[in-house]
Amino acid sequence: MDHIARRAACDRVYRQFPELRGVQPSAAGTGGRRVFTFRRDIPVAPGGPVLRQVVRVTVSTDGRVLKVAASR
Repeated sequence: MDHIARRAACDRVYRQFPELRGVQPSAAGTGGRRVFTFRRDIPVAPGGPVLRQVVRVTVSTDGRVLKVAASR
């Protein structure tokens, strides 16, 4: 069941946030919901600062995406 939820989260994030393509999420949660967290440092300019992009996806055990929350 966990692989179904992970696949649903990855599909949604990779489609909506292409800069996170290839990032493997960390997973947490109990009961009927799983929360997958995607993190990546994205450079703003060459040699300059980086922005950390964090996207959290809440997925039910049957693979339905319930919520997507992203940082700026």
